[in-house]
Formats: sequence, C-alpha cells, structure tokens
Amino acid sequence: MTPLRGRLMRHVAVLGWRGGMGTALLFAAAVLAGFLTWPQMQRRAALEVELAGLEENASRQTQSQPTETPEQQLAGFRASLPKQGDLNALIETLHAIAAGHRLSLRNGEYRAIPAAGGLGRLQISFKTEGRYADLRGFLSEAQARLPSLALGRCALARQRIADTTLESGLEFQLLYATE
Repeated sequence: MTPLRGRLMRHVAVLGWRGGMGTALLFAAAVLAGFLTWPQMQRRAALEVELAGLEENASRQTQSQPTETPEQQLAGFRASLPKQGDLNALIETLHAIAAGHRLSLRNGEYRAIPAAGGLGRLQISFKTEGRYADLRGFLSEAQARLPSLALGRCALARQRIADTTLESGLEFQLLYATE
C-alpha cells in the first residue's frame, strides 16, 4: 500500500464514511468550480484589456479633435440642411421614391412654416394607397435619401381584414435653411 493511500484510508476511518463522502464531494465541488470559473476569469481579463485599449483610443481621439463652439456646431448644422430653393427638387425626389415603391402620393398639402434663426419647416401631408411592404420600403428609402425629412404622423386603415392594400395618411416635416 502506498503512503498516500494509507493516509487517505486513515482519514476516512477517522471521519467515517459520511465524512469521507462529504470530503470527496467538497473536493469535487472545488474542482468543478475551478473549471467553470477559470474561462470566465480569462474572458474578463481579455475584456478589461480591450476596454483599456478602447478608452485610450477614445482619449486620443478627443485630444486630437478640436472642440467646436455651439455657434460653429449650429453653422455646420445649417450648412447640412437643404436650401429653400431646393424644396421643389426634394418634393420631386419624394414623389419619385414613392413611384419606385408603386405608391402614388395623392391629395398633397404643402405648408411652409417659417422658423427663427434661419431655419424653416415644410409640412407635407399625403394620402396614399398600397401594400404595407411597399409603404415601409418607401418610408425607409425616403428617410435614408432625405436626411432632413422626418415622419410626423402615419395613419393606416383598410376596409376589410382580407384586403392587402392599406389607405394611409402620411405627414412629413422637412427642415430647410432659409436663404
């Protein structure tokens, strides 16, 4: 009998079979906990290293970029908006996008709402009829191609549950820079 086995047998004899079983279970639990927590500890360490790198990168970018004053930010925002003279072309673009999605924009109402500070808003209301998928595609493309366009209201209705076409009322807000 080896010395280790002899010692183990003596400890089991002292503790009894219940104590030996408890010790074995305690040992198994410690090994299992080690195997379960070790990968998570390594993952956490890797994430901490990644976080430190991202924080360093962000601080470098913050230091390298000059901060703009609010006046400069406002001027940049105004410069990014379409001009008042471009409104007709933007409305034609909106109609072309609708036609591309098999929608006709009917009963259009256009109302210019002047705002202070060199900004203006054009409220555009339409009635249209078409499939839901076409309407969603139109709204997505319109907002992607015309960034200063915002959907203000969308009302959908259908006559019967089985109908595949929807009647919709759309209201857009188009922000523009007054000249």
